[in-house]
Amino acid sequence: MTTFSGQRWDGPLARAAIEDVDWASLTHAYGAADDVPDRIAALRSPDRSTRDQAYAALYGSVFHQGTRYAASPFAARALISLAADTATPQRHRVLALLASLAIGYDDACLPGGFDPARLRREVAEAAALDPADARREMEEWVAEAPSEDIRRNRAYHLEVFDFAFERDCLRWALESYDAVRTGTAVYRALLEDDEPGVRIAAAYLLAWFPEDAERSVPALVEVLRTEAHGHVVATAAVAVLLLGGDAALTPWAERGMSDTGEPVAWAAAFVLACLGGGSARAEAVAVLQARIAQDADGPDEDGPVPDDDETAAPDDEAAVSVPYLGGDLAGLAMAALELLGVDGGDAYA
Repeated sequence: MTTFSGQRWDGPLARAAIEDVDWASLTHAYGAADDVPDRIAALRSPDRSTRDQAYAALYGSVFHQGTRYAASPFAARALISLAADTATPQRHRVLALLASLAIGYDDACLPGGFDPARLRREVAEAAALDPADARREMEEWVAEAPSEDIRRNRAYHLEVFDFAFERDCLRWALESYDAVRTGTAVYRALLEDDEPGVRIAAAYLLAWFPEDAERSVPALVEVLRTEAHGHVVATAAVAVLLLGGDAALTPWAERGMSDTGEPVAWAAAFVLACLGGGSARAEAVAVLQARIAQDADGPDEDGPVPDDDETAAPDDEAAVSVPYLGGDLAGLAMAALELLGVDGGDAYA
């Protein structure tokens, strides 16, 4: 049993994730990370404002403007324990924070998916590069600027460039990614959770771990076969796509475009467009263009997963949505159309 700030929870990861960590020796954006355990424990508070403050503090410290720090992978392991505990309120928010710690902002990963092999190469290359060589490369980059304005801009970057910190940030990003990856079995189990918001967040999180696709794709395909909630299905379908696809995905998408639920039809068209369109190319283009036009005409009703109103039932539709790109389904539709060579950008003009 782990105890901080009056909050207690059990779990196989709790002791190792919290009590066995020397938090004061770790750092986040504002220095020593000895405040992190209390922040994580506060996520289990029955008081909504206490949880809100804790989330804000964690996003601002272990994920400050997208940067991961030495404490971030350790925080991730503790968060996995909370996500697995049904007594934790708003577990979809825990899973969303885990996704941020794993990949940063997902706009850089869409519509193609996350490439952990590339991150591992970048970390290895940075570790092997001598800081003096790195600075010389930056100086050459400044000298090669095609104009004085660009040279001044590059010179500023050189002035503030901290190779050691940038190298550490890459390593911390990879360590955080691998720490979140240790919870993939938990996320797969959460695909069967009672709350749709949790099922959505679990499917979204699984989408970023292609090294575990062999186990995750079958679980997500089962969601496509058995799940009744449209936003869960849509999120799972895109996750299967981002993990490399499956033989069942194309026929599912061809059927899905005729679904009366908008998120499923959108996901089906998005999947088909990313796979090249096939025989249903024209239909997929029409569905995606309609989604773009819908957002141009009025506010999006399928925005990011909001903080659920605790007076509402767990199945309240307002508490769940397709989370990719912050819920910007029209933006994703544009990206998919670009893959087909179709311009969808004029809808916002």
